[in-house]
Amino acid sequence: MRPSLTPFFLFLILTAGSLGCESAEESANLSSEGTLQEFDGTGEGAEPTDGEDTPEELPQDTVEDSEALPCIPDCEGKLCGDDGCGVLCGVCDEGYSCTEEGQCDLYCEPQVSTTCVGNATYWVNGCGDADNLKEECSTGTQCEEGLCMPCTPQSTMTCDGNARMWMDSCGNPGETVEECDGDSLCVDGECVQAENPLSGQFEITVTPNDLDFTEQGLVTNFPDGTISLLIDGADNVTISLGTGMESIGEQIPQLLGTLVADQFSAGGTLTTPLEGGDSLERSFMIQGLFVNSDQFQGTLKEWLIVNNEGPPTEGIRDITASRIIP
Repeated sequence: MRPSLTPFFLFLILTAGSLGCESAEESANLSSEGTLQEFDGTGEGAEPTDGEDTPEELPQDTVEDSEALPCIPDCEGKLCGDDGCGVLCGVCDEGYSCTEEGQCDLYCEPQVSTTCVGNATYWVNGCGDADNLKEECSTGTQCEEGLCMPCTPQSTMTCDGNARMWMDSCGNPGETVEECDGDSLCVDGECVQAENPLSGQFEITVTPNDLDFTEQGLVTNFPDGTISLLIDGADNVTISLGTGMESIGEQIPQLLGTLVADQFSAGGTLTTPLEGGDSLERSFMIQGLFVNSDQFQGTLKEWLIVNNEGPPTEGIRDITASRIIP
């Protein structure tokens, strides 16, 4: 006959079983919510859930920040700009701007206006500097007041030698209007009476009067009062050989030259027939230097050639002159 359990012993057994189940459940909860791992019965731990880091997988920026060096500012030689650490080294005054080198330069507003440089337009900044090419003016146009404008024909009158001539606004020559004649001179596009203190007529004295050219068997002479010199207002020099040259035939006995400052020179060549069919060629060069407005002195050189044969024979004379027409 089996023994039977009393009600008291049955109570103890049920109570112990209940406590054991609660302890196992609490252990499982502690492993999933705390630092303990829940085992799956195979001896390996369960994988961590999303959003959870293990000690070996700390964020990389956290490690780098812990090793970064402190920022060292650098404002050496700088008046403005960043010091490298996000702080300004200084601030420029009004009207100045900070350069990349940290210097304060005068601020010039760009392209404020235009101006002409040669035949091109240039931008002008707020400081008045023409620092940037805007446009090269094409053929037939010229730069005026900072713009490329068409050339205007017959814009101004100018001089071409001793003649008056039109010129367009681009400086291109145009039609000749008139030649300045007599003792007038073209000045700034107008024929004006020259005011040269050396202008006038002078009588030349030659020393010696007679000069013997023995190789040709000839003697040339210039009697007093037979040579005169005229200087017009355009500084043209005309020397008339006068009665002393009547023997050379019907040619006009004149030598032409120019006056430069207080010196002049004039020359020419005259040919005359001789008896027996020969010809005589006479070349002259007269040079003079003014000692004052009424007198000059110099030399007369003469070369003779008969029938264009052989080298010329040279003769030299001294000259002096005095004004005869004021």
